[in-house]
Amino acid sequence: MVEYIPESHQRDEDLFQFFDAIFPGQVKRAEIILNARKLSELIKQRQTVIERYESVYAKHQHAKQQYYLKKEGLLSERFGIMFCMTCKCVGSSTKRPQDPTMSLSRHTFCCGSKKVKALPYLLSEIKRLNRDVDKEHRSIMQVKNVAEDREGQRDIFDYANRIITGTTEELTCNTGFVEFENLTAKQSALQCNLTGTNGYMGKLLPSSNDETFIDFPLKDKLSPSSNFCITVTESAPDPRDILWENSTVERQVIKIKKMQCDFLLFTGTLFWAGVVSTITVVSDLDQIKDSLPWVPEENSIIYVAMEGFLPVVLLELIMLPVPILLR
Repeated sequence: MVEYIPESHQRDEDLFQFFDAIFPGQVKRAEIILNARKLSELIKQRQTVIERYESVYAKHQHAKQQYYLKKEGLLSERFGIMFCMTCKCVGSSTKRPQDPTMSLSRHTFCCGSKKVKALPYLLSEIKRLNRDVDKEHRSIMQVKNVAEDREGQRDIFDYANRIITGTTEELTCNTGFVEFENLTAKQSALQCNLTGTNGYMGKLLPSSNDETFIDFPLKDKLSPSSNFCITVTESAPDPRDILWENSTVERQVIKIKKMQCDFLLFTGTLFWAGVVSTITVVSDLDQIKDSLPWVPEENSIIYVAMEGFLPVVLLELIMLPVPILLR
């Protein structure tokens, strides 16, 4: 996994050439992470509809199977307490299961809903989402191909193309993945020492096409106008361990968010003692029994239970919104 990729090299081809120049013939592929938030939302929405369709379909098929078994006399429901409690013992005939339906709310409130057949409607929604997913995927690939053909140059036409194709967000980010032909090359890339520190790679990008690798201590000697890039390389984690919706967030932004969260936790810790003291005072039954008539008599079972559980319950109620606030 490579982070801090400069904007001029946020293309698959540039990233591939960068590592192929250091490890000739040992790079299998290189890809920049694409910011496909809308596509991910459409896929997630489609998966939800598919699971709902499968659930409705399975329940309907089970009901039909039960109906045929009862009709053929292979399954009897005339036993058990639930059978008599539902008044089926008076002799009701087995009914054929109807097609499942679902309500479509036309308005914000519950009134005005419309009943439709569930299976055909859900199937039409799946087909519609399939078309939307394909359309969004084609738009992303179109923008990506245009960016690849322009050799990394970004101008007003790139942003206009995003608007026309519906991809209005920034497509690429400064994080990518590189796959090597063998583990030896991968381990060498992880331990490369181009900048004086393992895991870091320095690259000087002058105005010409010549690319010169420099040592990390020389960074301080460069002029502010020099385009110097430090990319960070590390072993790619297991895909199941990655929050992919956060994969396009830059590391610098993550650091800022982490600092904000640390400051919030530090501030909360300073005032947490006051909160605990307040709960201790409020939950002291000896002090509040004069002002509250419903406090039970002292030394009773209810009194002891309230004295033990009241502070815990109050503390839990205060801690419930804490994860929500942190998120």
